[in-house]
Amino acid sequence: MAKRFKRAGGTGIIFVSLLTWSIGGVPGDRSWVEKLYEHTVKNSEAARAQGLISGAVVGVHPAECVKLRESGWGEDEVEDFMRWTADLAARYVAEGRAVGFGEYGRPHWDAGPDAAALCDRVDAVSEVSGTAAQVRLAYLVINIVKDLIRSWGRRKIAVLVDEAFQVIGIERAGLYVKSLLNLIEYPPGDYERIVAIAATSEGLSREEIGRHLWAHLAPMWNMPKEGFRQLYEKLPGHKPPFEEVWRLTGGNPRVLAELYGSGWRTEDVVKRLIDSKYLATDTIRKWRDWLTEAIEDPDRLWGRGAPEDLLRWLVEKNLVIYNMHHREPQFWIDEPPPERDPELGIGRHVAWQTPLHREAVRRALEEVG
Repeated sequence: MAKRFKRAGGTGIIFVSLLTWSIGGVPGDRSWVEKLYEHTVKNSEAARAQGLISGAVVGVHPAECVKLRESGWGEDEVEDFMRWTADLAARYVAEGRAVGFGEYGRPHWDAGPDAAALCDRVDAVSEVSGTAAQVRLAYLVINIVKDLIRSWGRRKIAVLVDEAFQVIGIERAGLYVKSLLNLIEYPPGDYERIVAIAATSEGLSREEIGRHLWAHLAPMWNMPKEGFRQLYEKLPGHKPPFEEVWRLTGGNPRVLAELYGSGWRTEDVVKRLIDSKYLATDTIRKWRDWLTEAIEDPDRLWGRGAPEDLLRWLVEKNLVIYNMHHREPQFWIDEPPPERDPELGIGRHVAWQTPLHREAVRRALEEVG
């Protein structure tokens, strides 16, 4: 079929999963769903082997819901099964084997209000629409690069991806990096040189990616003082003295932008940090003693049995960096931070993201009393 399609002038084709029983399977049988997805992927691979641009769209048609209800399955059973099929489809997309989800939603024929409501719940509970769009956008970069390698031939290629992990979820960060590695190790064509760089501003993905040997991890600290001074001098209008701005930001350009945008009202920036980081009273009160010590010295969180839940909360909120790297320049992108700088909240092993992040926690502690 792919050969005939190409001879007729076709250049690209998408294969969409059919119904389990369309390939001789049994409705509701998970093993047949896996075979169905594999069948769809192999069709797209066969089309690409003929020189066509092709991808697989995997998922289960709402007719499966209707069929299972007609055969006596309970609504909860059907919903659990369909949620599983969506999770499996998400894994195929995350691994780069499929380019998207397909067919989820309500029946496009009159199957009765109960069936329509059930299919709506499946779509909502599985978050198919949102997840598919987010994951597909992130993996679109990789698929585009594959097509470019095929068409360009031997070229120097750089793949730059920024903040993808916030879109696809931390739990998929490792798989995404593995997909970038596969692009290098198993390319669809020849290239002269290739490099892939994925950047993120959150800390939890470091742990997820670090479990594997798929990537070289290199942190980037805030701007060095002289470079930050040049940025500061570019800002028009009246502004506080440079040393004061440096003590507030620690060289963080985003916080500098926040201060400038607020008319240099430090109090406004701190309040926005408290709100955006959701420094809820109950959480602050629960960890008050530990946080009070960390305000004075972030290294108090290191090697003294600090609660794991607290450390994860601080990293997840991007309030601190835990387990700082060695300070030798070869381990960092650009200039590493100093070994210690109490004024900026930098410890040997733990550091506050910026002095204003530390100040936001300090104010939250004061509100608790």
